[in-house]
Amino acid sequence: MRPSGLIAVASIILRLSFQEITMPALIDFDATPPDHSTWGPPQGGWTRIAAGIYSCSTASHGGYWLSPARLDAMPDTLRAQSWNGTSPWFEEDCDVLLVVRAFPDLFSAEMREYAEKDRLSRILMAKREAARQKSRV
Repeated sequence: MRPSGLIAVASIILRLSFQEITMPALIDFDATPPDHSTWGPPQGGWTRIAAGIYSCSTASHGGYWLSPARLDAMPDTLRAQSWNGTSPWFEEDCDVLLVVRAFPDLFSAEMREYAEKDRLSRILMAKREAARQKSRV
């Protein structure tokens, strides 16, 4: 390869490396949560968990809201397991742990442990459902 070709390749690698390092920092995860939640008006307002992740409680339920950028950063496989699969709302009983699994570095070791137990439980439930479906055939 000619020296000019090596320089071009090195330049591309350098640009790609720089993009990989700086792109996450350029994403603005934070956004102001809405005045309402899917479960009703928040009681006591919103609690900021991390940039783009907020929690609230209502008279009947509660959970997490993710900003559009944070939701886009969440793996599709986790997002699809939530109660509705597409919205930025993650209910407090189980779906919150999907958020913990998506962004583990933002949560405590205890929350990560709960999330891992939830992951294993979901695998077990899926296996049982598959066996049940298979026995019907």
